Amino acid sequence: MTPHQTLAAARKLGITIQVADGKLRLTPATAVDPNLKDAVLANKPTIIKLLAGPSLGSDGLPLEQCCACGSPSWWQLKEAPRWVCAHCEPRPEPFLGRSVVLPVAYGRSID
Repeated sequence: MTPHQTLAAARKLGITIQVADGKLRLTPATAVDPNLKDAVLANKPTIIKLLAGPSLGSDGLPLEQCCACGSPSWWQLKEAPRWVCAHCEPRPEPFLGRSVVLPVAYGRSID
């Protein structure tokens, strides 16, 4: 399984994968089957990189879509300056923070 497939499989099972202190935290841990566990371990460095968040502009706003899922939507809590992908980790409710949706360039050629 590729890192992207691993993240998709976790989402399909309702499992949230977060990076905390350089470690991956899967919640709920009881929902992780042996195949997913093996895939997470095999792809751990890449998954951490994918979930690290976007590059930021001089204004502190994300410059790119999510590397894990391609979503252009990000949110940030007031007390936590980290930008979080709105697709990979839905916003908590009630939400006190800010969000941004980046413009998506369609029809671009990727070489």
